Amino acid sequence: MWFATGKEIECGKPIVIYPDEFRADSQKMDVNEPSPEKKKRNLGQAAANASLVAVIAAWIIAAAYKGPNNSATMEQGKFYAELVRMILYGLGVVCAIVALASIRKYGAKGILCAAVVGLLWNAGYFILGGPKQLPALRAYARSVAAQGDGGATLPVANSRQVAAMPAKEVVDYGAIDFQRLDKFATAARDAAARESGEDARVLQAWADMLSALVAARQKAQEAENKLIAADVLNPATVKDPDDFVKRRWIANEWSIALHESELQFQHLPGIFTRHLFTSGVSNQRAALENQRLMKDVPKATIEANRALHSAEDAVAVRFNYAITALETEWAYARDRAAFKPRADSANWKEMTGALAKAQDALKKQRQELGLADPWSR
Repeated sequence: MWFATGKEIECGKPIVIYPDEFRADSQKMDVNEPSPEKKKRNLGQAAANASLVAVIAAWIIAAAYKGPNNSATMEQGKFYAELVRMILYGLGVVCAIVALASIRKYGAKGILCAAVVGLLWNAGYFILGGPKQLPALRAYARSVAAQGDGGATLPVANSRQVAAMPAKEVVDYGAIDFQRLDKFATAARDAAARESGEDARVLQAWADMLSALVAARQKAQEAENKLIAADVLNPATVKDPDDFVKRRWIANEWSIALHESELQFQHLPGIFTRHLFTSGVSNQRAALENQRLMKDVPKATIEANRALHSAEDAVAVRFNYAITALETEWAYARDRAAFKPRADSANWKEMTGALAKAQDALKKQRQELGLADPWSR
């Protein structure tokens, strides 16, 4: 037997002899152990993450189209970008709901937190009135399409160009009173009839926008008068449990009408832009008029209108609470033929007291603005 360089010869056959440590490593290499598989996400986790991705994608799109416009393609793209964002937010809401529904099957781990955040962020876009921007952006895109051709550079209404424009001021935005819009709408329409060209179109657009605001306020006033006439807190008129649903809906109609009116007020510049383009006003002149509007409208007038809306909305909300308290009293009543709320009911006293306080605040707010209070009739 002969040992040489790790080889042993026996019966004419070479046998390789490995050191112990090398043999152990060799055995490890020969063992084909399967690598551990990565843990796959379940449907709920994937849907929850997708709802967050939708928010991020919408933010990226908004950032891409933010800033001054300098081409027809860019200006028209804003409308389509907002449309894509709306679709993304809608899909995000759906994915979040699917994720939350899957918790029963997969458990809350890795799903609950992401799904709740995704639902809040995506639904917030719709709750805050994001889709309301689409009509104005669409009108803007159509106007740009008519002026520009194939992405050609358009005249951009930046601060220097607007300052250099010779257009006269045909609308006194500083004189606006949001509580007497019908008077200003009539005056603008009469002035448009006396003017010509683009000045007349600007006045007509201003009159149309004011008329839209007047219509929204009238709708809210009609809903308020309906609530007054319904006398929803009169226990003597309650005959059936369904009466409370009807009464609550009457209060909700006023609240909804107030919300719609406030949205019109909040999106005033965008709505005015839409009316300007509809009336055929040029891009530069529309930008100039919008700058004048945002610069000249008195801050005190804006704050007064917001305070009035807040006071009205507080009364509408309190009516809902009071109706619910009245429904609770109905449930406890023994003699419903002569139904009256319990004299010692703390909840009824609290809800009606809060309502009376909100009504007093609204009455005071209207008195300061010189407006009639229909609840005093």
